[in-house]
Amino acid sequence: MVLTEEEFLNWKEDEVTKAFFKGLVLVREKMKEQMILGLYDNPEFVQGKASALLEIREMSYDEFMEAQRSD
Repeated sequence: MVLTEEEFLNWKEDEVTKAFFKGLVLVREKMKEQMILGLYDNPEFVQGKASALLEIREMSYDEFMEAQRSD
């Protein structure tokens, strides 16, 4: 799928997208809090998941397009 930068930026500003990203932030914060409390048997796995959530939220148009090219 080829998206223009304008389409990507419009998608990032869409209310549904903003709500989705807000949900990702809340999930990530919950994971961090649970990690502080020592509730995970494998904290490295959780750190990886938290990092992935942040990368998704902060992905730029160029990073998105690079991921498309690697398929």
